[in-house]
Amino acid sequence: MMLLLLLALLAAPAAAEPVTPAATRPAAATGTVVVPDHFLRRWDPVTIFFAQDMGPAKGGPEDHPERLVTLSPAHPGAFTWLDARTLQFRPAEPWPPLARFAWAARDTRVRLTTLMAAPSRAVPANDALGLERVEAITLTFAEPIDPADLARMVTIELRPLPGVGSGQARWMTAADFQVKALERHARSSTSASRSTTTPRSRSPRSPSRPPSRSAWSSWAAARRGTRRSGTAPIR
Repeated sequence: MMLLLLLALLAAPAAAEPVTPAATRPAAATGTVVVPDHFLRRWDPVTIFFAQDMGPAKGGPEDHPERLVTLSPAHPGAFTWLDARTLQFRPAEPWPPLARFAWAARDTRVRLTTLMAAPSRAVPANDALGLERVEAITLTFAEPIDPADLARMVTIELRPLPGVGSGQARWMTAADFQVKALERHARSSTSASRSTTTPRSRSPRSPSRPPSRSAWSSWAAARRGTRRSGTAPIR
């Protein structure tokens, strides 16, 4: 019988918008520049530096940003001139994880990818010991995540007890389990988005019964390589 994995995505209360350092044009950059140029964290602003004056010298709101900048797909937020050459977009809502946004400003084209923050909580907890048979893993994120995206990011490592060394380890990936989203429901004072995973048809590398002394020892669920570990016998 295969190990059944259960994943739940719980939306935690959103954190307050962090204070962002003042925008600075990259020293060696020429022409129109978009900053950042690769990745976005949850509350990162996007700043466009023009090579010539395009806005009011003293700064102020930009009511018609479409004449200068395009963003696809659209995201709620506001454009503000910091000075005559610097236009900044601040999101009104956090950027969704694992999404891509295309920016265009004059002749500059940039595609920004949003990062997935590491889970704020995991059950079983990191380095948990003495666990019973592990049939569910719960991950808590600050924002809901698309189950298909999460399935691509998650891997589970199985090691024989005591879980030291990786010589006999085997890995479970999205080919070994399936993530399904459930309806939102109330959990205390926070709305929650949950998903479940069920094992797929057994593959050649997934034996009909896990080794009697195998253990769930770690999972990795973030682009940054976040890892958790624990040990529990799998009967």
